[in-house]
Amino acid sequence: MNIKNKKTYDYYGDSKDIFCILKDYDWPVYLCSNYKNFKNQRYDIITCSPIEKVYAHDEKTIVDSNGSMKEYDDDPMNVLADMMKKHQSD
Repeated sequence: MNIKNKKTYDYYGDSKDIFCILKDYDWPVYLCSNYKNFKNQRYDIITCSPIEKVYAHDEKTIVDSNGSMKEYDDDPMNVLADMMKKHQSD
């Protein structure tokens, strides 16, 4: 598995506090479960500094892997599906 640093924490009521620590890193992402309104949704996802980045622009899909750009004529969802196969996660 290609994971630089994976950390798992118990649910913290307001994940915005944790995200504030990472917000200045490369490509920070915060997916909030909106736990205050939906009590059965308690998983927030916070990530940054991706291994690869995917862009879709003008019928092209571009993958940036450590500064090396590769262009595809395929649909971005197909490119993502192929990428997910090589980056399996537990």
